[in-house]
Amino acid sequence: MSHNTAYNFINLGRKLERAEMTTRIVNVKVENPILDQETELKLFQDMLWVSMLESLGAYQMYRQSMQTRINRIGVLTFLFHWKEFPRSLTYCSENITYNLSCLPNNNEAIKILKHFAKMVKEASISEMDDEILHGFVDQSQICLSELHSMIAKTYFPALMEQKA
Repeated sequence: MSHNTAYNFINLGRKLERAEMTTRIVNVKVENPILDQETELKLFQDMLWVSMLESLGAYQMYRQSMQTRINRIGVLTFLFHWKEFPRSLTYCSENITYNLSCLPNNNEAIKILKHFAKMVKEASISEMDDEILHGFVDQSQICLSELHSMIAKTYFPALMEQKA
């Protein structure tokens, strides 16, 4: 496929959807009350982190890349910051930035995206308890939703009018 406007929109949509899906899956796992309980359910907690990775098609890549036991900090770091994983928030935001930069009239969308990328970059996984992590995931989803809305408003105004 030629790397033209259509290609950029396809990749933009793909990466936006991947980032949004990653936040949704993390949110579901974080809200699971089993993850809050103590050591007697440690094995089951580990299985939930493995399940999260498998839900995103990330288990093998995590094991190869991180070369450590599966744990909360490792999994969240991988899903949020790992630049080589195609569903990580960092990878997606970098690719969305590239695709948006190839399109005209991108200023407002790039402004929202820069805010999202900064928020992800500054996220300190090791300092996040469940409440902070939940807030971070919620903010991420809001940013991604705003980005989607701005892209739709900028490039597909006729569709936006039909929805109103």
